[in-house]
Amino acid sequence: MFGVQKIDGFVVEDIFKEKDSAGYMLDLFIPTTRSQSAKCRNHSLYYMSELKNYTLWATEMFDANTKFPSGILYGSSYDFGNFDECLEIRVPHDDQEFTGKYCMAKFIFNSHEANVPRTNRYNYDFEDYRKYYNISMWKMIDDYSHEPSKSVRNEIRYAYCMPSSCTAEDLQFALDEVVQNINEKISFKVRAEVDKVTCQVSEAVKLDTGDIIYIIVIVVFLLFVTMASIYNLITKRDDFAHFKLKGKLHDVTLCFSFPRNLRKLTTTGSSNSLDCLSGMKLYSMVLIILLHRDMVDYGSAMKNPNQVEKVYSMFGMTFLLNGPILVDTFFTISGFLATYLILKNSYRTNKNTNVLHLYIHRYIRMTSVYCIILAFYCTLFVKLGTGPLWHERIGLEREKCRQVWLANMLYVNNYIDTKNYCMFQSWYMACDMNGFIFVPIICWIIWKKSSAGLITVIVALGASILTIFIVVFLNNENPVLVLNNSILLFPNTDSTFLTVYIPGHMRVSSYFVGILAGYIKYKMDINDYKISKRWVYGGWALTFPLMFVALHVAFVFYVLRLPAWCSALYASLHHVLWSACIAWIIIAISSGYGPWARPILSWKPVVVLSRLTYTVYLCHGTIQLYSSGTIRNPVYASTFDLMHKLAADLILGFLLAFILTMLFESPIIGLEKILLWG
Repeated sequence: MFGVQKIDGFVVEDIFKEKDSAGYMLDLFIPTTRSQSAKCRNHSLYYMSELKNYTLWATEMFDANTKFPSGILYGSSYDFGNFDECLEIRVPHDDQEFTGKYCMAKFIFNSHEANVPRTNRYNYDFEDYRKYYNISMWKMIDDYSHEPSKSVRNEIRYAYCMPSSCTAEDLQFALDEVVQNINEKISFKVRAEVDKVTCQVSEAVKLDTGDIIYIIVIVVFLLFVTMASIYNLITKRDDFAHFKLKGKLHDVTLCFSFPRNLRKLTTTGSSNSLDCLSGMKLYSMVLIILLHRDMVDYGSAMKNPNQVEKVYSMFGMTFLLNGPILVDTFFTISGFLATYLILKNSYRTNKNTNVLHLYIHRYIRMTSVYCIILAFYCTLFVKLGTGPLWHERIGLEREKCRQVWLANMLYVNNYIDTKNYCMFQSWYMACDMNGFIFVPIICWIIWKKSSAGLITVIVALGASILTIFIVVFLNNENPVLVLNNSILLFPNTDSTFLTVYIPGHMRVSSYFVGILAGYIKYKMDINDYKISKRWVYGGWALTFPLMFVALHVAFVFYVLRLPAWCSALYASLHHVLWSACIAWIIIAISSGYGPWARPILSWKPVVVLSRLTYTVYLCHGTIQLYSSGTIRNPVYASTFDLMHKLAADLILGFLLAFILTMLFESPIIGLEKILLWG
């Protein structure tokens, strides 16, 4: 096989001749023959000798290596070799049996032109083709290394399959020597880096104490649900009624009944004015999952990042580039619902709702499933998959979650130890809880004196807008989270994400708009107020143009660097503008001024699915991370592939959310009502 195969002009047998024109290539393919470790060096020399004899295991080990990556100038910097082939190798060596070990090394290339002052820059687009056609390759590489929206072209991830007796340190030491020799023969310079987290061998899954405790918790809940479901079905029959438990014990048992909780989830009853919120939540969640799929795939190993890079210059793609603004929809809805329902309940009962009860209920409602998923990240998740990027993605995520899980549970993870940020979507839960802190207090003020409550909300909204302006201006930050390639997968490395995007005080303005909308809707209901047709037409005429402006002005900050005051002004106003439009849609449709939209938003299947949106938000990241950690080849980005994965994310996400709701959320909320509030 190797006798006739050629690689880049060299017959493969030439690789084993250290003195010919391909002499240094032997060290590049099997560098660990230079290892300082005697065992690693001996096993590598044995591997090399058996490869010359075309022994099956040795040729498989060589076959699993990266050879000569292609598409580097196109932005394709990953070549994974063959991960599974490498890990399945077993060698019964006389000294000691060894297996295949998979490692990835990163090679960074720099030319003598890297430090030359940059003059004119090129677009490297088809229209600009004649201008850059004859320039140096190194010029293009250097230009791209200074452009945040571009993938770097001077890095290659190279897969090595080597004896398991070799460590990442052995490979690093050997490559340092190899690279030093290569640098003496070429005009540009190469540097190698080996991260030990990329080195993997095939090994049996071992459960630690945390894993076992997590499994026990899952099994216990599963047993409770099974037994409670059987109990529910039996005691519904008249001839088995005498088996019913006495008092609260019966109600507590039914909290775990699958049929009962399924009925609660799927029962829609008669339509009410707030059903329109269901469609707004569901459709927004679909778009958020789409955005997160983009971030996970396009921030990972890609075959054609060149195509993705074009998106940054396309105005029509701003709905993705500024897609994170969709989260403001949920902040607005959350603030609206909390305020409106608290005030309506106070009006109905003629007394203010117990503030402590509100905080406890909110915490239990948000944390019941959240803690289960977070515990999964800290325990079993890393044991359930493999892949070249598995430990780099999932292993790193587990270590971060183990360090900051308490901050997550206290909803302060958007302020504390943000460098070890865990669960990329968890910032939302923290901000939502941060915003809710104000709701019971404001509602109490409104109940005591309506005008004082209204002034409080307006002052708080103004203060939040001013805070955003000052923070963005003083730190000279981007007004939106600019989704460049470099931060797609690890946004916690970006200062805008940490300073502007996730702190609660930077996102609470949308929540205050929701609170104000909830107050307005409450006053309209109790006073039976009707909006005049002129205001209705004017409201609808302005809403969608203003939403377009709030969303699409962000494109300017992708293509231009504007003064700090411009960034600060947009950062402080676009959240409020978007949320105000969402608030108008909620009030208008729920008050009967959007009959054309209500059927779309209030369709009964949409109402049922919308009840799962929070749990879907919690768990969809697990699915997307799993898929990115198990890839064996770089992703090819295309619209069809994106839609295909989005469909899978939605189906699996809602299925997993349904299971989690039936197993944990519904039983825990049911228990809360019985045990805490009687």
